[in-house]
Amino acid sequence: MKRTPYCEILQEYGGKFVDFAGFEMPVQFEGILHEHKAVRENVGLFDVSHMGEIMLRGKGALDTIQRLFTNDYTTLKSGRVRYSLMLNDEGGVVDDVLVYCLSPELYFVCVNASNVEKDFKWISANLLPDTVAEDVSENTAQLEDGFEIYCACNDAVRLFDIVHEAGKEFDMALCGLGARDTLRLEGAMPLYGHEMDDETLASEIGLNMFIKLDKPD
Repeated sequence: MKRTPYCEILQEYGGKFVDFAGFEMPVQFEGILHEHKAVRENVGLFDVSHMGEIMLRGKGALDTIQRLFTNDYTTLKSGRVRYSLMLNDEGGVVDDVLVYCLSPELYFVCVNASNVEKDFKWISANLLPDTVAEDVSENTAQLEDGFEIYCACNDAVRLFDIVHEAGKEFDMALCGLGARDTLRLEGAMPLYGHEMDDETLASEIGLNMFIKLDKPD
């Protein structure tokens, strides 16, 4: 199994680990209900470094994104992020993603851990001219659900120590996959592989607000 940069330190804090999308990931620490409550009432800290990250850059990057994803990114300003679906030719869901605009010619796409290879292949096959795609998943770490902090893997443990220390005054709890799942159920957030997949029509999962049919192409 693959391991995130936080694996050893989370084991030291008592994390109970399972296999998730090929990664060794903590499912819980003090308990799922405790961690769920901590997020709702105080702060929870999650290792989500198993997620995949793909960079799209170049003069054609925005046009490529407009073609690949169902949401409209013409109004997305630098430093902002927007949720979207990525569909196949039959209208099935290749993945659901977060697209960050770093600059007018540089975009950062966060994809689901189990779909990194598939997504990168699909994106690469549908690039428009003047666009370059790069899979940077292996070099990227990520903390926190709600406020997501990305960093280079070499900086991951130092970042954890800073965030963990800062969270003490807020009774921050370390959280695992169990609470992440109950929290997304409570928030009615669909999960890829459960409520959607390549065979599920995007129009059937209640996410029409993210499907902009009036945009070009």
